[in-house]
Amino acid sequence: MNRSEPMLLPTLALLLGLCVLPARADDASLELTGGTTIVNKVGGWPSFVTLKDGSILAAKGRTWYRSVDGGRSWTGPEERLACPSIHGGIRSIIRLNSGLLGVILVRMGGLPNLCRDEKNFRQMWLWFSTSADEGQTWSAPVQMNRYFTFGNPHVASLIQTKSGRLVLPVRAGFAAGDAVRSKAGAYGTVDGERRRVGGHTTYPEMDITFCYLSDDEGKTWHKSSGYIFGWDLKLGSFPCDEPVVIELKDSRLMLLARSTIGQLYRVTSSDGGDNWGIAEPSGIVSAYAPCMIRRIPTTDDLLLIWNQASREEIESGYERNRLSVAISKDEGRSWSHAKTLFRSHLPAVGLMKPGPVTGNIGIRPFVGELPRDFATADYPNIHFHGDDVLLHYDRNPKFLGGAYWTLRIFPISALYE
Repeated sequence: MNRSEPMLLPTLALLLGLCVLPARADDASLELTGGTTIVNKVGGWPSFVTLKDGSILAAKGRTWYRSVDGGRSWTGPEERLACPSIHGGIRSIIRLNSGLLGVILVRMGGLPNLCRDEKNFRQMWLWFSTSADEGQTWSAPVQMNRYFTFGNPHVASLIQTKSGRLVLPVRAGFAAGDAVRSKAGAYGTVDGERRRVGGHTTYPEMDITFCYLSDDEGKTWHKSSGYIFGWDLKLGSFPCDEPVVIELKDSRLMLLARSTIGQLYRVTSSDGGDNWGIAEPSGIVSAYAPCMIRRIPTTDDLLLIWNQASREEIESGYERNRLSVAISKDEGRSWSHAKTLFRSHLPAVGLMKPGPVTGNIGIRPFVGELPRDFATADYPNIHFHGDDVLLHYDRNPKFLGGAYWTLRIFPISALYE
């Protein structure tokens, strides 16, 4: 079942100045279609884990769902606190090398009784806990950020390396105040009505990345050295936002992060995440939106899912109107088998060629007329279960209301067709 949105008429696409690589004659080969599509049966932005009885658990915050048929049907939601003493919600859940389950628990809040100043005194608490009985009970939580260091993890971003090290990449964001943010934004018209279509990159903001690390299965944690951010001698600094990390076959770590330069940033570590190099453009054309990367267990290749968008599409307000998937057989040096998983008013594409890095790319202040059924999709996740891949994302009809948490299930072999 393909829930892709209809394409723009070619003439409208030309007026918008959308620039993509020419499609092959067999356009259908550029789309990942078929499989099973399930909408709104699993809550938003979940982390997945396969339990020892073969069922799949999807956990987000305090909400749990369970599937016993490979994700095709779900029971829940079940409201449950993994560790009631701290009131923290699950952000990541993984199967540890030891066989235990491990979770990252997050709670965010401001100092009490500060009324309107609360958001300027934000604190974030991160805890780690394990379960030896498949999530029925949990160990006493260990606080990871001892000094209330503000570092917010992306969904399902915790990994464990072959050596046993736990690696949690996080970001800290810094944005302009309300006096600037309230006046900034990108707008278009929908049926003659002026509507806002974008906020990020229309006002000043900066995001930096670092990692929390543990070598004793979460009993103690330390922070990586320094911070990761985009930097160019002539152009200045750029955000490294909502990072995800993968272990490469040579034991190096590769981190990918969203950025405002029209590509994902890429940076590697040779010592398990304690020290990182300088973030560099990856060559993967991308909007300022998060990606997810996983290793395909049946082939040992890497799978990436992300919002692929050209400069012209980003500037025209169509930055999150396409989700792409691609495979790397050489540990992220190159990508192939690129297909479009979701599109709204954009054509299906393979891999786009990156342009030169010239600075921040953002939506124009006014993008013109937009279709009422304009829809975005973002915050993707990947889970492998047997011979299947589960791809999850948030689909948002921008001007029709509602959010559609979408789960697409395919045979892994479909990624290579």
